[in-house]
Amino acid sequence: LEFRRVLFRSTDLATLAHQERAALLNAILSPRPLVLVATSDPHGNANIAPMTSMAVVSNSPPLLTMSLSVDRNGRARDTLLNLRSSRRASVYVLLPGPDDAALVHATATPLPHGQSEWDLIPHERDEHGQPTLSQAAARFDVEMVDEHALPDAVATLVVLKVLDAILPAAYDGEAAFHLLCQHGQDRLMASPTGWAQTVHHESS
Repeated sequence: LEFRRVLFRSTDLATLAHQERAALLNAILSPRPLVLVATSDPHGNANIAPMTSMAVVSNSPPLLTMSLSVDRNGRARDTLLNLRSSRRASVYVLLPGPDDAALVHATATPLPHGQSEWDLIPHERDEHGQPTLSQAAARFDVEMVDEHALPDAVATLVVLKVLDAILPAAYDGEAAFHLLCQHGQDRLMASPTGWAQTVHHESS
């Protein structure tokens, strides 16, 4: 191995404004998969919203986490309110390219409570009459099993158990998906397609 010396400087994140702090963290811990999370309220109103905070935290049982903040008026997001009432959601993993990037742009549009982002994007209906994205790369059907208020933050961390994975019929169970990601603050891109190396390790 070759020794390399890099010069560093210290940045106290507490001194940064919110946008500066977000830009720094997003630039370093990046790219992150961009997903659309679909939920419904007790009245059957369907909601779908883009998220970049989702992560796998356990394989057995299969658990995901997601951070849900409040809107500019301090109101909890519809996704969180719907999860609290129904406990269920569908997580759509997206394909890289302008078509799915347009889905993200459309569903990120703030709408009054009760209006559905589904009306802004092309979609189909399943056998139960619920909107669905058949063009997504894959889908996880999940159940919220826990939630935690994040310390000194306005966000809530939710824990989601994966109940079902809807995958392409040709998927072999091993190859990594080629996905739409967010890289940096607002830039959408394909999952990394350059240099790669396989590292074998013991599963914990």
